[in-house]
Amino acid sequence: MNEHTKSAAMSNRHKLGLIAGCLAAALLANAPALAAAPVSAPTPASPSSHAVNNELQAMTVPALLAAALDAHKRGHLVAPASDNTIGYYVATLHKDPRNRIARDALRELFPYAVTAVEQTITQGDYDEANREIELLAKADPTNYSLTLLRAKLGTRRGGRAGQHVVTLQATGKCWVAIANSGGHVIDSRVLSSGESWTYRYAQSLRLTLGNADGVEVSADGKAVAVNAPPHAKVAHLELYASR
Repeated sequence: MNEHTKSAAMSNRHKLGLIAGCLAAALLANAPALAAAPVSAPTPASPSSHAVNNELQAMTVPALLAAALDAHKRGHLVAPASDNTIGYYVATLHKDPRNRIARDALRELFPYAVTAVEQTITQGDYDEANREIELLAKADPTNYSLTLLRAKLGTRRGGRAGQHVVTLQATGKCWVAIANSGGHVIDSRVLSSGESWTYRYAQSLRLTLGNADGVEVSADGKAVAVNAPPHAKVAHLELYASR
């Protein structure tokens, strides 16, 4: 690890420590409620997502907040599935959508969670990376970082020579059609806000976007400009596959 990398890592740890301190202060303000709630986190060895969801649903909001802070102190930002900071805060908002502690925490921690997912992808644990990406999508479904993460994951998973990946991330309702270079439609679907679609291709493609303002496109992890003609919502893109 070079000096620049060491410095960046130390800076991130320092910032995460400051965030943890702020969260702890916020929780202390709610100490009476927390005192009456259990704070232990569920830690089954190999939980299914269904089992994890049931565990979280059974916890109270104060217990979820306390478990989130505890997981954060132990460095469990997005993993394991049964015991991670982001998951506890997402579950908190599911029970209490206006909970300010959870909302502020997710906003502050999201960039660090993205970095953690990138590391999981780099390590080649693709199934776990996909789980972590879907977890972040519950926290902030329209965040453009999700588009880049999905594209990076798709590229690494299907990264054979001559293969490419296009990822479409909907920020609004959008009809999408994928056609080959001859104009024959291969697939189409309607994406709702927050949904994404990753498509692998080896030959050039034509995309038709029914609502150009409602979708973000990336190809092989790089953002693609979506420009509709003036006074029109429909945009047409061509993605060229390298030979």
